[in-house]
Amino acid sequence: MADQRPKPVAACTICRAVSYSANSIEGQCGRWIANTNCDGIYERAMRTTDWEICPNCVGSGTSNRTECGHCGGSGWLCVRGLRPEDPDALDEYLNKRKS
Repeated sequence: MADQRPKPVAACTICRAVSYSANSIEGQCGRWIANTNCDGIYERAMRTTDWEICPNCVGSGTSNRTECGHCGGSGWLCVRGLRPEDPDALDEYLNKRKS
């Protein structure tokens, strides 16, 4: 798909923010969330099984001409560490991203 965003290479261990820079791996996230900086660390996520294409924007990062709320504009959801045997894990992750 031509308008599909590239896969990120890292995701924050707390807020699941993504990074496209390999230099950020094992660095502090620092994303501004709820009036404070995130204390998470960018964890390597370079396996094909670490990511799923966002079902809301189909990888484009936009939905209805605005940044996709499910994936934060990345087009991808980091599913590394989410248990595949837990059907509610992805829904829980998506709900956290919205808040």
